[in-house]
Amino acid sequence: MFRDRIYLGNLSYPGAGVSFPLNIGYVAETLKHFLPDQFEIELFIDPKELEHAIENAPPRILALANYVWHRNINRQMIQYAKDISESTITVLGGPSFAKFETEWLSNYFGTHPFLDFYVDGEGEWKFLEIVKQGIKYGYNVEMMKSDMPKNVFFHEGAAFSQGTKVLEHADLLPKTSALDQIPSPYLMGSMDKFFDNEELAPMIETVRGCPYACTFCCWGDPSVNKLRQFSVDRVKAEIDYIAEKSQNRQYKWLIMG
Repeated sequence: MFRDRIYLGNLSYPGAGVSFPLNIGYVAETLKHFLPDQFEIELFIDPKELEHAIENAPPRILALANYVWHRNINRQMIQYAKDISESTITVLGGPSFAKFETEWLSNYFGTHPFLDFYVDGEGEWKFLEIVKQGIKYGYNVEMMKSDMPKNVFFHEGAAFSQGTKVLEHADLLPKTSALDQIPSPYLMGSMDKFFDNEELAPMIETVRGCPYACTFCCWGDPSVNKLRQFSVDRVKAEIDYIAEKSQNRQYKWLIMG
């Protein structure tokens, strides 16, 4: 049976020496857990590999992690996806987004005509909601907008707007348990393909949020000033998994938190 494709990308340039794309792994595993067996989900870091995949098998949804270092290639990639298939829904998400600056937002959406949705903040639950609304409304972007959650931004005529829906997932769960509701990309196997790339460093996230408000940091936002952690048992299991997969390889580790 044919299943719709979802492509998730955290694109990097060859030789950049970046970390495993843990962020899109979280998004992928959340989709698999809450919408099991409904989609073919593929993860990409190589722009050329993603370009060929879009050309040969256009996805229903293309979603890219958006940071300052790959904002240009992201803009080109979502335009390319729309050129290949106008029905592909394009999504960007990440901290390189000034959600409180009206003038900046107007300029951003004006220069991103091929973008359907932008997810600000932690993306797993919001992207899951985008996909759910896609299923509900037959992937009609205009109809999907009516049920978008807060901090999901989109074009509204010549201007922009954001959703108003309150999520019923992690935002309502006890903060001590909310993060473990997101399945581990390592323990579920979605990071396995990246162990073969010795330019990449395994990364582990132990906590989210920060009580400080440093403007240079993606956690410098009052809405995420409470510290939350993944369980110790889960983090230990991820470390053991990485150690087993990394035997006889020279990796540098990145531990966030």
